[in-house]
Parts: sequence; C-alpha cells; structure tokens
Amino acid sequence: MKSFVFAALGVALLAVPACSRQAAHAPTPRPVPTPPTELAETPQDLCRAAALQSLVGGPLSALPAVPDGVSRRVVGEGDPMTMDLRLDRQTVVYDKATSNIRSITCV
Repeated sequence: MKSFVFAALGVALLAVPACSRQAAHAPTPRPVPTPPTELAETPQDLCRAAALQSLVGGPLSALPAVPDGVSRRVVGEGDPMTMDLRLDRQTVVYDKATSNIRSITCV
C-alpha cells in the first residue's frame, strides 16, 4: 500500500513540472485585428459633390456638366440602384414628382 502511495505521489510530482512547461510554452493570444482605415484616410469629396450642395432643392436641369475624372448617376427617389462604394461617383437623387434634387453624394 505504501508503495502505491509513493508511486502515485511520484507520478503527481512528475506531472507538475510537465504542466508548468506546457504553460510556459503556451502560445500567446493574438491581438484582435483593427478594421482597415483606408476609407478614413481618403478624401471624402473625390466626386466634388461639396461644390454642388447649393443645387439641392433646385431643379434637376440646373446640374452642370460632369467634371473630368468623375462619373455621375442620376436616380429618382426610391428607384433601385447598386450599393457599391465608388467615391469618385456623384449620385444625384431627385424627386420624381417635381424633378427637384434631393441629395448629391459621393457613393
């Protein structure tokens, strides 16, 4: 019986250093990645919509020609449109009943 107790105690004593070695070699947790900041660092008025904000509320016919390097889409309020993000594209939304401009944004 004594030999069984000594054997069990010996196994337990051998297991303690093994556990501590595993803990010492355990992988460190990886940091949580931060979301990309490309959009935060890019200028938000690539489509030059800020210069046209005075036209909001006015007639659609008041829109000037599209500047070079910019594309434009004109959609009626409530019409379907793609939701892809293109900061170089002006999106002009107008009221279909009055043809007045509701918004001009870069999307």
